[in-house]
Amino acid sequence: MAATAAATSAGSTRGRATAGERVHRVLFARRLMAHERLPPDGYFEAFEPNAELLPGACVITPRARPLSPERVRRIEADWRRRVDP
Repeated sequence: MAATAAATSAGSTRGRATAGERVHRVLFARRLMAHERLPPDGYFEAFEPNAELLPGACVITPRARPLSPERVRRIEADWRRRVDP
């Protein structure tokens, strides 16, 4: 165990990332977990939200056109092209 710690602290990781490097990659990666970032402007609206949370109630308004799985895939593909050209 001591030899491993000594080798790691000396910078000899044999091509493997140290724990500190892995943590740094996770914390400072371009892609973060969804709960750690905000959607780009217009993304949320693209799904035409139809639910409104009010004190003590949730009001659902019928959609003009259904939010089908195919429509969700199209919206996601469109936004993927916009964000990751």
